[in-house]
Amino acid sequence: MSTRQELKAQGERIRAELGLPEDVHAEAVPGFSGMMDELCLGAIWGRPGLGMRERMIAVLCVLSARERHGVLRAYVGAGLRIGLEARTIQEVFVHAGLYAGFVTSESALAIANEVFEAKGVTPAPLPEDTADVDISQAGHDLMHALHGERSAEGYADPNHPTTGALYHLAIVYGYGALWNRPGLTRRERFICAVATFATIDHHGQLAKFVESGLAELSRDEIVEVLMQTAPYSGFPRALNALTVAADVFAK
Repeated sequence: MSTRQELKAQGERIRAELGLPEDVHAEAVPGFSGMMDELCLGAIWGRPGLGMRERMIAVLCVLSARERHGVLRAYVGAGLRIGLEARTIQEVFVHAGLYAGFVTSESALAIANEVFEAKGVTPAPLPEDTADVDISQAGHDLMHALHGERSAEGYADPNHPTTGALYHLAIVYGYGALWNRPGLTRRERFICAVATFATIDHHGQLAKFVESGLAELSRDEIVEVLMQTAPYSGFPRALNALTVAADVFAK
């Protein structure tokens, strides 16, 4: 068990590794920034079981989905410092927007693009869209590959009289277009989905993606993704999400 002094020292090392400024979490009250070094960076970022790159992806999803723009700029810069490509960061914000609303993506992308410009970083171009790609079929194929028979249950039932029309668009553009975009691996997109659903309290969808995500992530890795969200979206929210994951694991 690490002492508080050890956790604080570890947090300071991680903050330096990330390139986050000392005042990234402002000293709004005495002891606050030190607590963030100790708790957020030392006790959570410093845990084993998930790499720094994947932890950063989870955090960027939270900051975008919850529109935490005050610290987002610093964390975009930190993402670049630890090796996230600019295109990857953009794709994280787009993917989180599928669940939290694309207007949240727009705000996060605007901030990220300012950081890229200031640092002289140019995101890799995307391949040109081809009009002859059947994203509807691609969406249905991927949705079934990810979720199996559960892909047609509940609100996802294509014959549902109320949700069917909207879910059809989610299949076509969510699974068909977005999940197939370059820039993030499928494993990383599951991290985005799990972190964002936890952040916006969408427990039904979280349970579905935790179960499906076990094809790409271990139980321990899913737990770490959910724990990583706690300092940025709230400990009660993360604990509720962990309870959802525990129920899925118990099946």
